[in-house]
Amino acid sequence: MIETLCKIPFIRRAVLKYATELQFSNLPNQDKLEYAFTDSKGLKWFRWVQDTFIPIARFDQLQINLIEMESRISRKSLESWIQNVSKVLEKNNSNKVREEVGHLLGGLKERLDILHEPELMLRFVSGMHIREDQLDQPEVWNERLEENKFQQLLKDQDGHLYEFLKKNGLAHLFKSSAITPEEWNQHLKSQIKAVAGFDVAMAKVGSTLSRKSSSTSTTNEQKESESQEQKESAMRKSKDSQ
Repeated sequence: MIETLCKIPFIRRAVLKYATELQFSNLPNQDKLEYAFTDSKGLKWFRWVQDTFIPIARFDQLQINLIEMESRISRKSLESWIQNVSKVLEKNNSNKVREEVGHLLGGLKERLDILHEPELMLRFVSGMHIREDQLDQPEVWNERLEENKFQQLLKDQDGHLYEFLKKNGLAHLFKSSAITPEEWNQHLKSQIKAVAGFDVAMAKVGSTLSRKSSSTSTTNEQKESESQEQKESAMRKSKDSQ
């Protein structure tokens, strides 16, 4: 009877899911992982047997990655953009403010129009995997270690990013079958450069605005100091004349 029911795809998936969860339910996190691949440094990487086994703390971080992938911009880059716009809006010259805000808005629009954000996609895949130096505490999300993992994958997948992302659960993001893997890899490489260009531009704008703000502040302080000295000098002269 059970064999007959399991011929129905939906029931077969449900039975397999139940059996897997029952098999792994009482095991520690390390035993819910399976080998995935070895990186260029010889370190082994593992994936969760089921996505439902991902610990809450790690799952929450991966949800942030998914939101950023949808928006085509990371929280860090967006915060930099917001800071720059805020600095511009603090200025008094309305014409200059409109010009600079328009420039920043144009940069953000170009960023949001990007078809794929390869860095965020790779960060998601990296976070989905556990490296062998994380096996003692796979549920812990360590920013420094996760950044190290991402950088290693980015280095290892140079020229093969499309195949890697598609193999590791992101195939649905590459819907066009008319584009060859070589073209996809070239496209992703150009997108990485475009994203890096946006971040560099935001950093330069922020640095320039900070210098201008600092210069203005220094000038104002000098004027206030000079004004105070003039007042004190006038008061001394007034006393002397008396």
